[in-house]
Amino acid sequence: MAMEYLYWCILTNMGLLDDDQICQGISNEWELCTPYLFEQTDSLMYSLVIDNQYLLPQLSPDGNYCNVVSGLGYINTNLVTDHFSVSQNYPNPFNPLTSIQVFIPNYIYISIDMYNVKGIIVKSLVNNELVKDYHKVWWNGTDGKGNSVPSGTYFYSMKTHGFQQTKKKMLLLK
Repeated sequence: MAMEYLYWCILTNMGLLDDDQICQGISNEWELCTPYLFEQTDSLMYSLVIDNQYLLPQLSPDGNYCNVVSGLGYINTNLVTDHFSVSQNYPNPFNPLTSIQVFIPNYIYISIDMYNVKGIIVKSLVNNELVKDYHKVWWNGTDGKGNSVPSGTYFYSMKTHGFQQTKKKMLLLK
């Protein structure tokens, strides 16, 4: 039962259960379908799942496998990188919570900002130094003052020295 609990925790943390149909379909086995709910309900297990020393998966496979034979078997080279990466937010569309996964290849100062369609910063989600690792950033549909923003299209941009990437079509539906 402990392994099954760990399995559900990992899937939830990846955002794979964050869908109404999926959540209803597994409601007799698991109720914590969103990463946010998982983190708020079982903070100790959440801390264990995201702790790098245990090498638990943080991202789900995207189906784009590059089968490279190594001494350990087949690996997904998408997970072995020395480059910055920024994922599309999930879920998208969302209400009111969405997550963004980023990979930082070294300890560096970064910023992740939310913009409206006019190009005005709505909220700064990250504005500090991060260690080399995969990170998950959450946005709850509020501006910098904590007020709910209206439904619509938003963009987010990750910037650091020598790197900038902007993602489009982040849709907040209320």
